[in-house]
Amino acid sequence: SDNQLIKIKDDTMRLKQIHDEDDPPEAVAKIPKLSLADLNKRGIEHPIEVTKDAYNSGVTLLVHEVPSSAGIAYVNFGLDMSSISYEDVALLPLFKRMMMETGT
Repeated sequence: SDNQLIKIKDDTMRLKQIHDEDDPPEAVAKIPKLSLADLNKRGIEHPIEVTKDAYNSGVTLLVHEVPSSAGIAYVNFGLDMSSISYEDVALLPLFKRMMMETGT
């Protein structure tokens, strides 16, 4: 209805106004902060499992567990581009975009 649309518009305007305002200093002061002394200078080393010709695919697979992933899979992969013809190199930006912007 028209009343609902007006309310949605008003709510949106108010949310935008709140978003654009600076937080008060007392609220900012409550945000936890880390110092360099709080950080582990040695870092964490995760064991890596290397599988050559994984699943008879000719692909070398590197896997390591990320303990804080909470069930989310983080995937990085690399491709051997040495066999791409010079004529097809111009298509690489399109390929990259397809890989980065295609939904899961």
